Amino acid sequence: MSTILSVENLSKRFWIGERQERGARHLLEKVIRNPISLFQKVKNKEFWALKDLSFEIQEGSRFGIIGRNGAGKSTLLKVISRISLPTTGRIEINGRVGSLLEVGTGFHPELTGRENIFLNGALLGMKRAEIAEKFDDIVEFAEVAQFLDTPVKRYSSGMYVRLAFSIAVHLQTEVLIVDEVLAVGDSRFQKKCIEKMNEVGRAGRTILFVSHNLALLQSVCTHGLVLEAGKQIGFGTIDEALSLYQKRHLQSTAAERGTTDLLALPRGAGRQTCFKSALLKHSPEALPNQVFIEEEISLTLQAQLPEAASEDLHVLVRWTTELGATVFSLSSMFQHGPIDKARELAAQCTFKVPPLIAGIYYLSFELYSKDSIIDELPSALMLEVAHHDYYRLGFQLPTHLGSTLVKASWKINS
Repeated sequence: MSTILSVENLSKRFWIGERQERGARHLLEKVIRNPISLFQKVKNKEFWALKDLSFEIQEGSRFGIIGRNGAGKSTLLKVISRISLPTTGRIEINGRVGSLLEVGTGFHPELTGRENIFLNGALLGMKRAEIAEKFDDIVEFAEVAQFLDTPVKRYSSGMYVRLAFSIAVHLQTEVLIVDEVLAVGDSRFQKKCIEKMNEVGRAGRTILFVSHNLALLQSVCTHGLVLEAGKQIGFGTIDEALSLYQKRHLQSTAAERGTTDLLALPRGAGRQTCFKSALLKHSPEALPNQVFIEEEISLTLQAQLPEAASEDLHVLVRWTTELGATVFSLSSMFQHGPIDKARELAAQCTFKVPPLIAGIYYLSFELYSKDSIIDELPSALMLEVAHHDYYRLGFQLPTHLGSTLVKASWKINS
């Protein structure tokens, strides 16, 4: 298997603040707005979004780039796509690259969908006849046939993504780059895209994929790169990369340390800070944050409700795997009904731990109404389901068999 992408000592620097080398016109405009600025010293601070990355990707790999927000994932994809130039180092690509990085990237807003299909193909060096051969497949997959002759500036973000992905995946490129932008589309189209990426990957094309959905990365990718603050901290199979990411990231969170203080934990975008603390009561025989299957545990959440609280507030507890896949959810809406409008909330939920494969799991919390999510804490508490031999086999079951254990009776003819 040959190397299709080689990165050697790659670094990318940005400047934080305003630089002085902007030219006479900029300086004149600045002095007119603020004459004192002529005598002020401008302080610039360099920021290395990527630092000394070196790796190789083999032809046909489905390659995941993993890291927290700000780790440098999108910057790396832009440098590989030649949208941004590296500060130091070099990249060698043995083939054409098709990229889907941001909504509208690569489209001319005044041109129609039809015209943008041919424009994108031409930019890849394809002949018009080659593009025409793929045209019907692109349109059918994107589901935009009735809008083909409409300027794309009038497209919704979902239409943009559908057409952009379809162009990228159907035109003749050896490397396909897909960023988190797929989250813009609806769930049905996302599933369709994932199936298509798996299909083209099996056909031998190389895929670079960024997503915060770790379960999705595991299902799509064969190999992975882990970034942290712009630095390369891991490279290998996707299982190796995800395992390293879990150790580096999840063990550093407050949730991993077993804290019950929820105020300092990061919220979902645009959420209010309502949840204050969580108290978990479980078997005294277990280690901190450890639970046993079929054990009854009690979780109490303290929260301060917003002044303009809705009449139909509910609390949701979501139990997820290490990779973010939901195992089950518990909501006060299911068995309690709306929460009384007291400012101070104490919500206690008691339940039995279902039969689960031993390992690490997380509890996420939501305060929501029928119209919106008010406070959201993903992966707020870590729990470890203690090792056990549910089927009495004498060994632990691997996690790829799923997380839930079910007893069944078998009758098999010999």
